[in-house]
Amino acid sequence: MSSSITNNLTKWSNKQLHKHKDNSNKLYERKSMKHRCCMKVHNELEHWRAEEEARQKAEEAKCKAEKEVWRIVEAEAKAHTEEIAWAQSSVAGPSKGKQLKLVVSGAGRGPSPVLWVLGHWGSM
Repeated sequence: MSSSITNNLTKWSNKQLHKHKDNSNKLYERKSMKHRCCMKVHNELEHWRAEEEARQKAEEAKCKAEKEVWRIVEAEAKAHTEEIAWAQSSVAGPSKGKQLKLVVSGAGRGPSPVLWVLGHWGSM
């Protein structure tokens, strides 16, 4: 083989190798860009899930607190109603049953104890 043919083969091989290297770099860049995009989407999704979970836990805690407030208010209202009924029956005697019913039904007049308690808890 002549040296010119050998040089041509060497040049061709070097060109091919260089071209292959360029293609590999482009492929690597494309894959790495795709990977970065996928990771960005994955991270955003995880962030959204964490926010949603925190929001859901806060909502559950709020509902639980509201239920507890309602339970307390209902217990206090029942105790208050029973106190009024007991006081009316001890003062007026059993013949005043109709008046007792009016007092018990009138216990809800005025500002609602629920609103008062919720307003009080809301100011914390």
